[in-house]
Amino acid sequence: MGFAARAAAATLSSVDPAARPPSQPLPVAPPAHAFTQGVGTVYQFVGVSLFLASMTACCGSSLLPNTITLRPDLTRIGWHWPGSSDAAAGPFYSGERAITLTVLAGVVFGMTIAGLGLGMQSLRRGAATAAVIVAALGTAFWTVQAVFSLQILHSLLLAAITGALAVLCGALSFLSVGAARQMAHTPPPLDDALSPGGPAVPGAAPESPDAALAREVAQRRQRLAVEQAEVEYLERRLARRLKEKDR
Repeated sequence: MGFAARAAAATLSSVDPAARPPSQPLPVAPPAHAFTQGVGTVYQFVGVSLFLASMTACCGSSLLPNTITLRPDLTRIGWHWPGSSDAAAGPFYSGERAITLTVLAGVVFGMTIAGLGLGMQSLRRGAATAAVIVAALGTAFWTVQAVFSLQILHSLLLAAITGALAVLCGALSFLSVGAARQMAHTPPPLDDALSPGGPAVPGAAPESPDAALAREVAQRRQRLAVEQAEVEYLERRLARRLKEKDR
């Protein structure tokens, strides 16, 4: 049967070059921006996780005792401007401010990273470039926070968390550079062409639902005609073989 199917396909193809059996589809090329969309998935996962973790830390801090949350000494320790005295002015970057910015930055960076991931998945042209900038800023910010946690707060736990976030943002920056290079090498269609109902090709009119349905019906009719011709060929071949056996 396999040889007969191939013979039928060859016969039909010789008669109609456009005819091709459905069992032998044309090879499909991989998506041109698969890496960028994969990076977008990673960005979404990391962004949502960072946002949820920061919100949990912010809301869960109210459950801690006052001896931990209310620490006036955190306002007196930190980084001072060169030449300023501790008695005259407090630190320009205190421990209280550093902890507050850590939680706030986790929420902001989480939302931003998740949004950029969605933009890269939908192949927005500026999303990959913006992701490079945001990831670089995140790497610098969390590195500063890790140094502050060790030098001023002397907290290994906070230093480990902020250091891990710095490494994570560095990895995201490396991935986003590859995505930006891919987008620059193979630019996707304009952003309005990627929206639902927009034109598939820039400058082309959008296809109506009725026209899409008519095109699909015509394609299915063509495939059914090819299959019917193949079945008729096999039936004639089978009848001929049975007739030869009866002789």
